[in-house]
Amino acid sequence: PVNLSIFYGFWLVLKLQVLDLYVWLSFRLEESFPDHELAASQKAICSMCVLVFMWFTAFKFYPLTLFIFINLNL
Repeated sequence: PVNLSIFYGFWLVLKLQVLDLYVWLSFRLEESFPDHELAASQKAICSMCVLVFMWFTAFKFYPLTLFIFINLNL
């Protein structure tokens, strides 16, 4: 069986990258990318979703990852 949560994780990361690019371009080309505040808020929400996804998948299945995450104070 295919683990669909992996595809959801890839989708979240891709969305975060697109939003990050939009925010960066909105600083460079203000008239072409007017929704800077909206993109920045969606980027913050999406990055929190990525962290939650990592918590419930990677840390759940790989305890060493959780150990490193806690000990490095990330």
